This record gives sequence, structure tokens and C-alpha cells, in this order.
Amino acid sequence: MIDVIMPAHPKDLGTLDLCIESVRSYVKDVRRIIVVSNKKLTDNAEWFNLDHFPFDGDSVRKIHGSWPKNGWFLMQLIKFYAPVVIPDITQQSLSCDTDCIFLNPVYFTEGDYPRWSQTYDLAKGKVQGPLNAERFMQKLHPEIYTDGIITEAIDRNVYNIESQIAPYVFDKSILKSMMKDIESYHKEGKFWEIFLKCSDRSKSGSSEHQIYFLYCVQKYRDILKYSHRYKWSIACSKTGSEQVNYIPDKKTLDRFKKENYHWIAFQSHMRGIRTHNYKELCLICGKPKKQCIDTGCDNANARQREVVK
Repeated sequence: MIDVIMPAHPKDLGTLDLCIESVRSYVKDVRRIIVVSNKKLTDNAEWFNLDHFPFDGDSVRKIHGSWPKNGWFLMQLIKFYAPVVIPDITQQSLSCDTDCIFLNPVYFTEGDYPRWSQTYDLAKGKVQGPLNAERFMQKLHPEIYTDGIITEAIDRNVYNIESQIAPYVFDKSILKSMMKDIESYHKEGKFWEIFLKCSDRSKSGSSEHQIYFLYCVQKYRDILKYSHRYKWSIACSKTGSEQVNYIPDKKTLDRFKKENYHWIAFQSHMRGIRTHNYKELCLICGKPKKQCIDTGCDNANARQREVVK
């Protein structure tokens, strides 16, 4: 059995219950579904209050100052710490973004082992390169996150694993070991403080998934033995200026299901929904609330809503 952990923010309410319902329908061997947030956002899953974590948004601001990427770093820390902080979590737990909607059956564990993804985002069309702004990972621990291992495991992808993926399995014992190793190297400070101090606050230059994956490559390589080839994508077609973003309506979900996708990620920022403006917007399509009431949710101009800050 596996527990599913979903970090959430009120801006995610457009997809949160859809995500929870899809997990129950299609993710096999689920025991608990737990939403982590500052306040209760749904009655359809357990709630774990972010107040029980050793950090919060103010903790990020104290180290980084006020920067647009603060939420990005806070979310990564929540994913790292949730299996350690939440009581009675299964050894392997699934970290799942609230914008991820499952459409066909999936298994994320094989006995006591996780199943790693061999497939990448079909909208992007390639494996994600290293998210390592200003050599962030080497600052965390240069003996673990070496240039060679980053090149081998991510740039050259010799293990045939896409580590930058929304549904992601963490082993809580390995997480504790990773935090301990990084804290021991730096000699002072908790892992979350070290993580923030080593990161470039102005860039999306870090990945909790890549950090954990590379640690497993270095220290727990036997855990890489099982994988899957599920079909998945972010909710768009094409890329760049020709990109068309989709909203999570029934028509779109039915089409992707018919095309045998296992899940689709309806990232809120792709509909223009962000922490500073979500209260004024429809959380399904991203249009201003009055405009959505007048014309209904649709995909029209979703790309333009994304690029307008």
C-alpha cells in the first residue's frame, strides 16, 4: 500500500477534487490521501496543517527576501519533509501535484520498491535537463552531486529515468539519510535552511525530484530496479509561441483518456492562475470571474493568460 501526499494552495481548487477523485479511481494500492495546506481545502481527503512543518512561507522570505519564486522553493521543501513530518506514512509515499489528473490505471510501486518513469513529458518532447542554477546541487553537497553524476544521470540519461515528473515516489528512510548527509557536510543548520541558502532565489533552478534521484544514484542504486512507461503530458499542444493550453473540462479529459494517456498535468500557471491573482479568476479556465460567468469556461486565449503576469 502507498500513501498519497498533495501539497496545496487555494489557487489549486480548480483541480484539487478532480485530482483526488482520479487518484482514487486509477492509482492502485492507495491507503491514504493527504492534502498539506495552511487551511482545510477539501472534505474529500485527509488534511495535514502546514503549521506542523518546521518552516513556512515566512521562513522562505527571511532567507530569500520577497521574490516571485518563493512559492516554488516552499513547495519543494514541503515535498521533502511531508513523508518525515506526517505521522504513520507508508515507507514509500507518492508526492502528487494537485493539477495532475489520472485517466487510466497506474501502479507506482513494485513490492517494496518504487517504479521510476522511463517516459517524459510528451508536450516537451524530451527529458528535462538539470535544474541547477549557479551550481545549486554542488553547493548542497559537492561529493554527492558531482559534475560527473549530473552529466551521467540527467544530461546523458544513462539510467533511462525521467526524474522531473509530477507523481513521484519518495522513500522516507532515504529522505532522512539525504538530509542527514547534507546537514553533516554543512556542519550547521537544518536541511531546509541549507537548501534555501544554497539556492538562487531569482530562478527556478532547483528540483526536489532531481536532488532525490541523484542521491539514490549515488547511495541507493538498487532502488532504481523497477520502472514504468506511462503516457503523460502537461495540458498543452505544441510549444513556444504556438503553444495552446487546455483547461480541465470533460471534453478535454475524455479526449486524453481516449488517446490512452495515463495522466495530464493542468498546471495552474498555464491558465494564468498565480498566488497573487487567483482570487479574481475562475480557477478552472483562468479568465476573470465575471467574464467566465458571462461566456463560460473555455480554452480560448489560455496561452495569452499564461504569459500576462
